[in-house]
Amino acid sequence: MRRTVGPVAGSLVLSLIACIVAGSARAADHLLLTEFAVTPTAAEFVEVYNPTGAFIDLSNYYLSDFVLAASTDPAQNYWRIVNGTLIPDPAFPNDFLARFPDGASIAPGQTIVVSLHDDAGFSAEWSSDELPVTADFELADDGETDGVPAMIDPGPELVGVPLIQSEAGLSNAREVVVLFHWDGESDLVQDVDIVQWSDSGPDFTTLSPNKTGQATDGPDADATATFYQPDTAPALQDLAFPGQHDFGLTVTRVDFNEGNETLTGGNGILGHDETSENYSATWLGNTPHSIGSPGPFGPPSVLAAVGRAADTVEIVFSRAMDVESAETVVNYQVARVTAPGGEIGVTTLPVLAARRGASGSSVFLETARQAPGSLYEVRVSDVSSEDLASEIVSGSRVFFRAFNDQDDVKLDVPRRPFVPQLDREIEITYVAPQGAAILLRVFDTRGRELFVMAQEDSPPGGLRTIRWDGRDDLRRRLPAGVYVLHLETPDSGSFTTAPLVVATHTAEALR
Repeated sequence: MRRTVGPVAGSLVLSLIACIVAGSARAADHLLLTEFAVTPTAAEFVEVYNPTGAFIDLSNYYLSDFVLAASTDPAQNYWRIVNGTLIPDPAFPNDFLARFPDGASIAPGQTIVVSLHDDAGFSAEWSSDELPVTADFELADDGETDGVPAMIDPGPELVGVPLIQSEAGLSNAREVVVLFHWDGESDLVQDVDIVQWSDSGPDFTTLSPNKTGQATDGPDADATATFYQPDTAPALQDLAFPGQHDFGLTVTRVDFNEGNETLTGGNGILGHDETSENYSATWLGNTPHSIGSPGPFGPPSVLAAVGRAADTVEIVFSRAMDVESAETVVNYQVARVTAPGGEIGVTTLPVLAARRGASGSSVFLETARQAPGSLYEVRVSDVSSEDLASEIVSGSRVFFRAFNDQDDVKLDVPRRPFVPQLDREIEITYVAPQGAAILLRVFDTRGRELFVMAQEDSPPGGLRTIRWDGRDDLRRRLPAGVYVLHLETPDSGSFTTAPLVVATHTAEALR
């Protein structure tokens, strides 16, 4: 997740510092919901953080706001997914239940974000000039090949109707978001984390999760239903933010130990009663966003790594770091995971020195010479925040492309015809000196310029992959034929070319 950390007044940090306790057992036992936004609607999102030291497979994790808890158990409740009776109410077209894609995972200390609408709108709202923000997942497929995978709608398979509805999203008034786990067989779902809010005062109990007295039978081998443990009575469940949500601000978790949540006898993945958390004390409303990190209230996290020279990499943290632990060399492990040509193989890169930057939130590692263009992994452990209140999750990692100081430019084009009607897009990869101005264009065989594919500074590592849909500058689809890609660095005069064959699908060619 790429992100930026918003400022928070020092008084808030001081008043909430007691909520951040390093080494607490509750801080490292399961995934946490850590931030969300309901305004503007086009930029709504939900954020999930992994406070554990382990990779967690997300394939059986779900997000939902299907909650209508009353004296009976209506069909509009997320736990009814196990017996196929979760039926959307047409009166609430914004309800959703979605599963993370197969193979999705979250690394130790990682934060991931689910955009609830078009991820382009999400990025446009929350990005800054310094650090762009992109979603890790989008709730529904927006039809764009943009590298942001869509969540899975389990409805058609499990209940026969979609569970990500056409107006899916979050209510500004009364709403609940539930992160839960279900293995696809068991009778019961397991709550992982819950947050709920209202801008209309305490009259909210009809929308509080309440599985007390409910039993369900999943698709396992037996036909015996299993009862849930009692949840906290709806009238006693707390609110994360009982007020008006200001435009462009978020609601943020400020207690990563889940307050006074009951730790036994509940329906949580570890036996907690996730409905018992005192949300009004563990969350704070109308905060500047800290998308992609636990923010100023949680444990520090690694935001990014950038090669600054052939023997220097900058590690960017979400918070200012303690000098002593930040400059301890053994707290960092750097290894090459792919060579410039894409060959996979782990090779350790010695770290020779570590120096904290002037801002306190960056550390510059001096390494042995990096192989230009190679992909490296940095793992960080035992580094504390500047106030010594919390420590980075052991094994937190980030990747960077080694600084490219070589003068040559390269193009990598698939060695097969590109059929826009079938392939939709083709991936073109260029390599150029890091930071150099580059110009990548498409010409026909008569030398006419048809499309400017990129005009930019070469990114960190000097390598970038661009997707092209086979259209020219006027958005007209190019006819079948042979074209020439031309990459140059105007300041140095270096250039390279590569042929590209555009073909037509047989059925369309016969029209």
